[in-house]
Amino acid sequence: MEMASVHASTMIRDLLNVVALTNMHRASDNDEYRASAEAWIPALEHQLSCLKRELLPAGRAALQGRD
Repeated sequence: MEMASVHASTMIRDLLNVVALTNMHRASDNDEYRASAEAWIPALEHQLSCLKRELLPAGRAALQGRD
């Protein structure tokens, strides 16, 4: 469960970066901010995958099988 907490806190931090970038894009219409926010999507998807693997029963069973 400790790793789930790490993944969750990292995902929250990454989401806050996306929120800031999208707000900056909305305020300035600078497409570089939008592109930067979009670039965070793979990291967010990775963090979500890790959370699912740690928290969902099938993911926990797979992790236990590796020990």
